Amino acid sequence: MFYNITNHGMKRKNIYISLIFITSHMLGLLAGLKSLTVPVTGAPEGVAQDPISGVYLLLMIGVATGLMLLLLKFKKNFLISAWFYSAIFLTMLVFFSVFVSAPLAIAITLTLFLTRYFTDELGLRNIIDMFSFAGAGALFGTMIGFVPALIFLFVLAIYDIISVFVTGHMIDLAKGGLSTDTFMGIVFADEEIPDETEAKDMEVPESSESEGEVKEAGISIVGGGDVIAPMILSVSLLKNFPLYSSVMTSLGSVVGLLVLMNYKSEKQFLPAIPTVAGFAVLGFLLSLPLVIFI
Repeated sequence: MFYNITNHGMKRKNIYISLIFITSHMLGLLAGLKSLTVPVTGAPEGVAQDPISGVYLLLMIGVATGLMLLLLKFKKNFLISAWFYSAIFLTMLVFFSVFVSAPLAIAITLTLFLTRYFTDELGLRNIIDMFSFAGAGALFGTMIGFVPALIFLFVLAIYDIISVFVTGHMIDLAKGGLSTDTFMGIVFADEEIPDETEAKDMEVPESSESEGEVKEAGISIVGGGDVIAPMILSVSLLKNFPLYSSVMTSLGSVVGLLVLMNYKSEKQFLPAIPTVAGFAVLGFLLSLPLVIFI
């Protein structure tokens, strides 16, 4: 999800968010490459390439979204925080476990986790969260093949559009995450992040719903799912295509993000996955001539 409510520093904001985005992808690709040197799942290759495996991911997202909305509705902030921080810890642990021994991975993860928990510095949080994004992207990307990943992105893009423009529940999740300090994604702020009351009272007029950008309170956000979803495709390609296909796919997704961030719209919340996923697929397609002729 992309939400932007800052009117100035557009160039600096775009560069900053794009750097966090693409660095997360490169870390995810490194973890994916390392993971694929040893068996990463107990499932045979045929299961990983089965299109239904992409549907499993979608079901997981749907269930997780429903549970989070219920927790927000009943104001179970402790459970929301427990869920949020557990996800951060586990995905970071996945990332570091690929490169170092289990005890060292736990030590590094715990250090970064506690640093993130006790700091209010958004820049530091964004840097630490890159390892979480990379861990999640590498984990799911190595579990499924590129065909299920393509199906996953296509259906997720449709879901993203519906959840922003029709049901609006993705907007509720973003506001709830900001109000409870459990938003998972990239955050760029020119001003102090609104507190719980202000976040809930954010006016989102019918003509200004953007799943990533708003122009009133000095904050721009990109949802963690918008970072991870195209990364899953990039990592999944490592099994069947050269590394440069994965890199071009990730570069395509960041181009899509830049297009979205520079898109002039009255809408405040815009679904990001259709754009970043579409450009990711374009990046992959552009790599195919190289695959054929090199």
